[in-house]
Amino acid sequence: MREIKTNTIYKDHKGLLYYVEAISTNTIDGRKYVVYRDVYNLEKKQYSDVKAVVLDAFMVKVNRDKYPNLKQEYYLEEYEDLNEQREIIAGDRYRHFKGIEVEIIGIAKHSEDLSEYVVYKELSDNNLWIRPIDMFNSKVDKTKYPDIEQVYRFEKIGG
Repeated sequence: MREIKTNTIYKDHKGLLYYVEAISTNTIDGRKYVVYRDVYNLEKKQYSDVKAVVLDAFMVKVNRDKYPNLKQEYYLEEYEDLNEQREIIAGDRYRHFKGIEVEIIGIAKHSEDLSEYVVYKELSDNNLWIRPIDMFNSKVDKTKYPDIEQVYRFEKIGG
């Protein structure tokens, strides 16, 4: 059984973040619970009220028939890039690990769930693209691209 860490951010298969505050044992039935908060805005530290769910909910592995392309093993995984969020500023230029150069237009919010997206244009053809901010800031998958030297999916090349 894997260890669930307290004072840690977890990310689910849909990109939502959860801050785990504690693991608690119910004195009546002996079941373990994860005490957590939904993360609304990581940078501003905006969280929901305290919630609890049985520990087993953090142990569920991804259904590969339903999500064959999902990289993570569990529906909820530790959010490794928590301390590696980089400030993204309109006008800055980045290079994608496949060599494409882009310019940041800005940050947009999804109208339903307020998740943030990076809006950027490809410099070679001026096409506009959006990408979830966490994906934009993510590291290159070295198992999928072992020969790529760049650390991040997008690395800043100028302002």
